[in-house]
Amino acid sequence: NLAEVVLRLLALGLGPIEEFPFLDPPDPRGVADGVRLLAELGAVEEAQGGLRLTPLGKTLARIPLDPRLSRMLVAGREEGCFEEAAVIAAALSIRDPRERPAEKAAEADRAHAAFHRGGSDFLTLLALWESWRQARRAHPGSAALREFCRRNLLSFRRMREWEDVTRQILETARESGLRPAAGAPAGMRDRADEAEFAGRLHRAVLAGFLSHIAVRKEKHLYRTARGREAMIFPGSAAFGAGAEWIVAAELVETTRLYARTAAGIDPAWLERLGGGLCRTSRRDPRFDPGRGEVTATEQVTLFGLVIVPGRPVSLSRIDPQAAAEVFCREALVEGRIGRRFSFLEHNRALLTRVAGLEHRLRRRDLRVGDEELVRFYRERLGDVASARDLERTIRERGGDGFLRMAAQDVMTFQPEGDLEALYPDRVEVAGRTLTLSYRYEPGGPEDGVTLAVPAPFAGAVPPELLDWLVPGLLPEKIEALLKSLPKAQRKALLPLAATRDLILREMPRGEGPLAEALSGFLRRRLKVEIPASAWSPAALPEHLRPRIAIFAADGRELASGRDPALLRAHAAPGGVPAEVRRRYERRGLERWDFGDLPAVLTGAGPDRVPWAAFPALAAEAAGGVSLVLFARREAAEEAHPAGVAALAARQARREIVFLRRALRIGDEAPRLAMRLGGAARLEGLLADRVIRDLFAVPVRRQREFEELLAARLPGLQTEGQRLREAALAVLAAGEAVVREMAALAGLRGPAAAIAQGLESELERLVPRDFPAGIPLSRFADLARLLRALAVRMRRAAVDPEKERLRAREAAAWVGRWEELRRRAGPRPSPAREALLAELFWMIEEYKVSLFAQEMKTAFPVSPKRLEAKVREIEETP
Repeated sequence: NLAEVVLRLLALGLGPIEEFPFLDPPDPRGVADGVRLLAELGAVEEAQGGLRLTPLGKTLARIPLDPRLSRMLVAGREEGCFEEAAVIAAALSIRDPRERPAEKAAEADRAHAAFHRGGSDFLTLLALWESWRQARRAHPGSAALREFCRRNLLSFRRMREWEDVTRQILETARESGLRPAAGAPAGMRDRADEAEFAGRLHRAVLAGFLSHIAVRKEKHLYRTARGREAMIFPGSAAFGAGAEWIVAAELVETTRLYARTAAGIDPAWLERLGGGLCRTSRRDPRFDPGRGEVTATEQVTLFGLVIVPGRPVSLSRIDPQAAAEVFCREALVEGRIGRRFSFLEHNRALLTRVAGLEHRLRRRDLRVGDEELVRFYRERLGDVASARDLERTIRERGGDGFLRMAAQDVMTFQPEGDLEALYPDRVEVAGRTLTLSYRYEPGGPEDGVTLAVPAPFAGAVPPELLDWLVPGLLPEKIEALLKSLPKAQRKALLPLAATRDLILREMPRGEGPLAEALSGFLRRRLKVEIPASAWSPAALPEHLRPRIAIFAADGRELASGRDPALLRAHAAPGGVPAEVRRRYERRGLERWDFGDLPAVLTGAGPDRVPWAAFPALAAEAAGGVSLVLFARREAAEEAHPAGVAALAARQARREIVFLRRALRIGDEAPRLAMRLGGAARLEGLLADRVIRDLFAVPVRRQREFEELLAARLPGLQTEGQRLREAALAVLAAGEAVVREMAALAGLRGPAAAIAQGLESELERLVPRDFPAGIPLSRFADLARLLRALAVRMRRAAVDPEKERLRAREAAAWVGRWEELRRRAGPRPSPAREALLAELFWMIEEYKVSLFAQEMKTAFPVSPKRLEAKVREIEETP
């Protein structure tokens, strides 16, 4: 360590050390280490022409000790523990007086452990010193002191040496002008608060050994300054103390690096002692609404160790430009300022209007980007970066007018046309104003325009109103309808763009349903005959089909959707006297205790306007049951059977618990069950299916309901077991399909599309809501179809090209079925529904004949038979 040599040369003014005429010049690396240590201690600083001593360095130069120890003495003077620091300095200057002969190692460890204090080797040395001094005062003779040393396994000679060195250090320090500071905290002879004193002593030690700090990595291992790893010496009082941070007087490298003479420290001391040696970095600049200013997270490191992991600091004092940028973006543009400013309310309202226009026009390029908004504020506010500075600037400018945006500040262009007429926000219906709202969210549930309808008024809204609701969307809607026509009819209207423009220009608006208006206009104007049924409103994109939202009187949304039938299905029984509603409507039913249920209630209100309501039980999403007065007979008849089944499940809760237990499938067919949402979900669907099959009966008398329970509850477990066995047969067959699918997983290129198509086949046969929607009589066929699909998959892996060619033929029939299904609408007639189901199973059997002929079909099937079934469906109303 050449730090003392460098310090002496600088104190004597002998010029740069590299120019001093040493007889044996030192290693330059040793000199560099010495300079670095002096800089760490704050003894030197860079000056013009080289290094120079700081005032502290001049003080250290007057003390003939290692600079680290001298720095510790100076800090001890400042901390009020000067004498204790001198004792520690003396102990560190000599060999350890504690002896540990190999033959008495255990005895020595016990004796020395008696002096351990507070997990600190420095406090331990002081405890040893004080015991020695007490022994000297009690028995001044050397014999007694030798006995003290023998008993505690101490070296008498080194203890005497410790005394001598301590006395020399104190005398030399006083001669150098270093004396305890006046009014300093109590020293060794008067310590009422041991913890407070320990902190002062350790800060003094830390000042001299700052680069010997370490932070715990794991148990006894610590990460030291500059990335090294050290272990606390096992004999240390700090070993096992669990201190998160330590300082060590020695870092000794033998088989590994050990930290000797160590103690735990508070990392909060390090930043002040480290001073200019600390390195700060800042991240995550952000606006803090609580402080009203821009802050950043500051991290402080010392010798590569993080001593302050993160604390908020004001960014405006460090980087005003960056702070102003963040303030304008987050506080003003994003609106996180947390205080009321009139200009912000004005600008926010303007931006809301522009956003509303974007939703109406279905485009995202009308509003300027956030960067333009930030630039608007930056040009007017400069380096303002806090709410306080913003308020002051507004006062100085005499108001906030300079911060109020105009339309040209927030819009990229001005749309043409009368937007209020093209995209109205309200519509008059039967003397009542209904509101319209717009949302541009392709694929979202609320995409397009939403008509808000109060439930009592839903029956008064004519469905054809929805066709003409938004004039601005009419051109796109008409073009989409023209394109959806069958090819033969569409050819007569080419070019479609010209036909669309003619319709928009000449066809009267708002007269009946749009489909009828189009057919009538084309018949009259172009002599083209297109039946109204040929148009496909259901095939329009979602945003061209108005969304209806039905609201209760308290503002709750009762239902929403794009089917005009929703207006009737969810209309509240308007005009029904309140006492009738109170008598009939109930929620949270647990049993049939409300008497017989009439199919219809009729009467007249105070104004003699007749009313009609249709009572029915309705199953709720969470498993509850309600008694509801429906406005439409069809809605009541549709809801009532499911409501009866749900009430039966509530009343027979104990039996349903046993049913659910009996339906457990465990780990049978785990792969397919996982694809269906897990075993628990599948078991729940099986239970729901059994309940629905047994109890979804539209009974309306209490006695009939009780007879239904009495008749069918005994067979509940049998029916459940029958369904479980049938479902397990399907799952077993599906499990084989899943295994075959795994073998196809490695296919690449065109073959990967084949694998994806085969996976869709499995989902078509066993959808996620299985077993719902599949008659129990079809389960055996379904298991056979799945086995055929497994055969198909094995052959596809061998001959992908053959699979591709045959799959194309099968896909054509599936596509025709899906088109028929779409045209039938959400509520097809029972006859058409039955025919569609027949066609579905015929197509699946036809796939068996294509891909697994050896398995045979359940009945004869061919393209000719399929074509005949398609015609039958098309001719069925």
